[in-house]
Amino acid sequence: MTTDTPASELPDYDSDTWIEVPLEFPAGEFASAEEWADTLTGDALRTTRDDDPIRAGFRSAAVAVAEHTRGLASRRFWYFPLMAYTSSLVQLYELPRIDGLDDVLVEFLGAHEHRSTDPVVTELTSALGERVIRVAFLVDEAPTANDSAVFAVIRVARVTEEAVNVFEMKDQDLLTASQLIRDLEVLAVSVGNGPYTPADEDSPAVLERSGDAA
Repeated sequence: MTTDTPASELPDYDSDTWIEVPLEFPAGEFASAEEWADTLTGDALRTTRDDDPIRAGFRSAAVAVAEHTRGLASRRFWYFPLMAYTSSLVQLYELPRIDGLDDVLVEFLGAHEHRSTDPVVTELTSALGERVIRVAFLVDEAPTANDSAVFAVIRVARVTEEAVNVFEMKDQDLLTASQLIRDLEVLAVSVGNGPYTPADEDSPAVLERSGDAA
């Protein structure tokens, strides 16, 4: 990316860590999820051969991420697979800031019909002074007694004057889920706040923490 790129076109998230995934197709120049995956694979893995298994695996993951059910999400982000070799997907849900929501926000974030552990809650404050809440718990989705699936669910909510932005990740890879928490927090406090600039020790993305640590 060149330095003369207009600020309005710069991403509002760390593009070295996340790839924004189109919500639906056609999307811009891409007619389908497969076309988007082909282009992304070509850009990311230019030095590999077409028959390289890493290339095939990357493309397959890209298609799966692009075809993931959108639901009511307004944006979604793929944790950069070349860094972590993961298909972890974060979906952003924008909720209106209605009366009373702040009082039940922690309970709302920790609600899930298949939750198998108590939620671990951490209160944060962004560098802009916004309230941020991280809630993490495990979900045991068991269609039958012999077919159980355990997932980590991490939700990070940023409270603004107009809305509550909830960033949700659900992943069966529990180790990866635990490792990307910090990057998820940075994503949550960055999106919607102008062009992303890396934080440093003098200007951290998250200023304060309280409560339990996940």
